[in-house]
Parts: sequence; structure tokens; C-alpha cells
Amino acid sequence: MNKLIHPSFSLCGIKYNADISVFKRELMSLYTDDETLQYVIDICDFISQWIDDTGTILCHSSGSTGTPKEIHLPKNVMINSAIKTGEFFNLDEDCRALLCLPIQYIAGRMMLIRAMTLGWTLDIKVPHSDVLESINKEYDFVAVVPLQFYKAAENLNKFKQILVGGGAISTAFIDSLKEKNITSAVYISYGMTETASHVAIRELHPHYHDYYNALNGISFSTTNEDCLIINAPDLNPTPLTTNDIVRLIDHKTFEWIGRRDYVINSGGIKIHPEESERILSRIITSRYLICGIKDDTLGERQILIIEGHKNDYPSLDEFIEQNFDSIHRPKNIYYVEHFPLTHTGKINRPQLLKMIK
Repeated sequence: MNKLIHPSFSLCGIKYNADISVFKRELMSLYTDDETLQYVIDICDFISQWIDDTGTILCHSSGSTGTPKEIHLPKNVMINSAIKTGEFFNLDEDCRALLCLPIQYIAGRMMLIRAMTLGWTLDIKVPHSDVLESINKEYDFVAVVPLQFYKAAENLNKFKQILVGGGAISTAFIDSLKEKNITSAVYISYGMTETASHVAIRELHPHYHDYYNALNGISFSTTNEDCLIINAPDLNPTPLTTNDIVRLIDHKTFEWIGRRDYVINSGGIKIHPEESERILSRIITSRYLICGIKDDTLGERQILIIEGHKNDYPSLDEFIEQNFDSIHRPKNIYYVEHFPLTHTGKINRPQLLKMIK
């Protein structure tokens, strides 16, 4: 058995047997549709990289805000991250988990690495927005992107713990989970490719918290501009300064305010779009985005883009009038039937703004 793979690890009911070609053939024998077969091939190709003699894995950032970056992550860093996740969520080799994210990016890769490192029983589903709607088994843990989470509302109780990453979740949607008697524990993650996935977690349901809490061995500080600095010696040898503006509660806890590079300068007033989004999350249950576009008078003006149709939100104008002052009120509202997404399921901001323009 390869030292990088726990002896209890199984994928789709098949134990890894120290021969990747045999393992791949056994997995492929379970499926007949081309899409799942290709997903199996991609997973096995990654396992081949994981067990080879090289010390790093080439990863790519999501590209949600620009061109994806190439990042070489040491395998021991990815193992350390997997162990931290297992400790935080109390997941050991008895864990039954589901992989339903692209294996080409860090979130999907880390789900597989957690399973191989901690000895999980792992099933797979080809990544689709509605992938959780067809689940007929119960699982201890799953990681999803927001769209998969939104579309699984009626099926969430199949999972004891759900980790959402890659975007914000509407508080109106979270509030609706109590009405639907959802018993799953739901969390949202903070992290990036450079840190081998998440470094902090925030609970959304059944208890809603405003603050992110650090995983074991990780602490935080800030720059003079309140940008978060991640101190994680076993994930990154030097402190990592981010573009995320936060309110530091203590060295293990922070409240996320927004991205420094997303700040809108409107008439000399700096507006954090994420603060507007938090207010709007009380009424908008679909995906939406606040951003700035050029304005001849103001320099930039704040706009709201919603995935859906205007008649979905008949009281939105009134809500905005009551909850925003004239400076922070979105100047225009645009409706888009489908948001463009990156391969990792995040909103593709550059492409969405092109659509608006």
C-alpha cells in the first residue's frame, strides 16, 4: 500500500490495491455513461500524480477574477490541510463522503486527498449544478459550490455536514432551512489554492455565526489597511497577505468585510460591495452581485446584477429604498437569466460585466 493512501480508503466501494491500473479498471467497470467514465479517468489520473515520486502537485486558481494562476503545492502541505479538516469536522476513517466537484481544481482535489489521507469511504457524482437532487444514500460529509447547495434544498438532510465554498450564501435562503426542517450542519469556508483549500470555517446552520474560525495551527493578523494575513506554518512557510479586508476579532477569529480590489469609488466615497450584498441577502434568494462600473460623473457607480427575472422580486425596489441611503443604494439593477461561471462553479465576474456592458 502506498504511504500516501490510508488502508481504509475506498472509492465507490472499491479498495485501492496498490496498482492504479487495476484500480482504474475496476472503477470503470461500474459505469457505462461517457461522462462518468471520463470523471473516473480524471480522478485516477490525479491519484497517479498523487502517488508518484514528485513532491508537489500542480494546481490552478479558479480564475473567477482574472487569468488562473499556476501554483505548485507540496504534497505534505495538502496532507496537513486534510488532517486539519478531519480534526475540525471530527471526521475519521468511518466517514462516508461524496465527491461532486471538478477534480482539476483545489476543492475537488482536496476532497479526494482527505479521503485518501484519512481513510474515508468516498462515492462520486459527476459535477453538475443539480447533482445533489438525485442522491439516494446518506453521507457524513460533502463539499459543494453555492449553486449545488441552492439546488439541493429538498435533499440536504441526506448529509450530516455540508461545506459550501466559492461564494456567499443568501441569509434568506439559510433562514428557509429552518422552515424546511433541515437538520444538516452547514458551514461556509474561507481559503484559497495557495493554502490548499480552507483555513477558516463559519457556521451557517443550525446556528448562524458572523465570524470565521481558524483551523488548528492557523492564526491571523492584519496589515495597516486591515487586509487579512494568514499565519499557517505547516501550509505556507511564510505569512500570506491577502486582498481580503476583515475585522479581526482575535488571532483565531475574523469577520470578512470584502475584497480590497472590489472596492467601488463612487463620488469619492469608498463602498465595499460585499456590505451591500449582505443587506440584500435578506431578500434575494438567487445568485446576485454588486459591482462598480465606470461613470462619467461619479467615477464609478454601484450596480446590482441578479440571476433571474424582475418579476421574481416585486418588492425589491421598496426594500432598497428602506434599507439603503442615497450613497450606498445601487444605481441600476440588471437581470441575467444565467450567470457565467468558471470551471469551479464561481461567478465569472469579468465575463458577467461584459454581458452587462
